[in-house]
Amino acid sequence: MKNILIGIFVFSFSLSAFADENEYNGFRKMKWQESITKYKNVMRLTSDDNNPKKFYVINDDDMSFSDDITLSSVIYIFYKGKFSSVTLQTDKSVTNIKQVLIEFKKKYGEPSYANKYIYKYRWKNKTTTVDLKCYPSSHKCSMNYNSIAMNKLKKAENAGQR
Repeated sequence: MKNILIGIFVFSFSLSAFADENEYNGFRKMKWQESITKYKNVMRLTSDDNNPKKFYVINDDDMSFSDDITLSSVIYIFYKGKFSSVTLQTDKSVTNIKQVLIEFKKKYGEPSYANKYIYKYRWKNKTTTVDLKCYPSSHKCSMNYNSIAMNKLKKAENAGQR
């Protein structure tokens, strides 16, 4: 009995250590709230208006999400010059939406929110929300990674402007 309890303790401890190790705090090698100046030489601005939110792309960006999933676009969003979110779109080759969900579960575990009837899922930790929405009719999925801190900043500033 003692060995079983020790085994359960070690197993549960290793699961929590695994979860901490896989915390996400940005996208790929970019961290939330990093300045655009760090990436200016590799990113291209897609629109220049007076909006505090700017959209960038990387020429020759990695357009693979996994071995089976190819992306058609990756858009990096900077709010007031700081990295705040990224939006990805799969290409039309995503014939099996369930495969996309499997890849997300491998990466982030079970979603904190799921509506399987409209193919919408959310994962969340202390720093990031990840939203997945798939469209069976077009065989595409969109994925949004968002900084929680940057979203709070935008909401606070918007509330102050009212």
